[in-house]
Amino acid sequence: MLMQKGLASNTGIINWKKVDVGFLGFFSSDFLDISKSNIMIDSAFTWTKMLLKRKTLVNPIRNILFIEFLFGSLKDIINFKETEYRPFGEGTWPCLNPVAVHYKKDVVTNLEISNRSTADKPFGIFKCKYGY
Repeated sequence: MLMQKGLASNTGIINWKKVDVGFLGFFSSDFLDISKSNIMIDSAFTWTKMLLKRKTLVNPIRNILFIEFLFGSLKDIINFKETEYRPFGEGTWPCLNPVAVHYKKDVVTNLEISNRSTADKPFGIFKCKYGY
């Protein structure tokens, strides 16, 4: 879900600043103060980072808040069905080989999502059957 929301790279590296900024935009500061769950942006030790660490106790209210931030509600997480991560949608895709007979036609079925990039956007390698 973090990748689908643009909060983690395609390699799974979480952008905690984006998580924290998004979280603060989702809940009001007053509400987070009342629930003792406010976040200091750019702090090295935010409770959001502690959620995914093993052997770390986190206030259960914070778990619920994080679930609501990611999924919308506790009910939505129960009904959630994980879908395959498809940042480029379903194939087929257009061939971009300008000398091919099938140029700009949806004939490309081979897609590899590269793990070389830690950027926010995934890096896709598309190849048609002619190797372009």
